[in-house]
Amino acid sequence: MYSGNSPEIRDPERYAANPYASVFDGSLAREVLGFRPTSSWREIVNAE
Repeated sequence: MYSGNSPEIRDPERYAANPYASVFDGSLAREVLGFRPTSSWREIVNAE
């Protein structure tokens, strides 16, 4: 069981708008490579 401090939430508005938002930040891949994801883990899990 987790017994440490909670990590800092750097973008609380993002999680308020979408509680299932990824904990990983893909903004650098978007800025540098133009990467835009076409699916999410939630979509993949729900498809099974």
